[in-house]
Amino acid sequence: QSNILVYFFIAILNLFIIITGGRVVIADLNTKDGTQVATELNAIKPDSAVFVQCDVTQRSSVENAVKTGMK
Repeated sequence: QSNILVYFFIAILNLFIIITGGRVVIADLNTKDGTQVATELNAIKPDSAVFVQCDVTQRSSVENAVKTGMK
């Protein structure tokens, strides 16, 4: 149940960010789910989200996700 609350909080936070003009980077190992989340956010506000496959145990992978978000 706590995982559901975390996902709900993250979803609300992402919606708030894009509605107020920001962009979000969805960084995850799971390509299918990450792409789906970015697609759903972009359906609400085009060009508001991008997915990057990211392994947080690898510094270079995290750096790539951050660089993508800075573009």
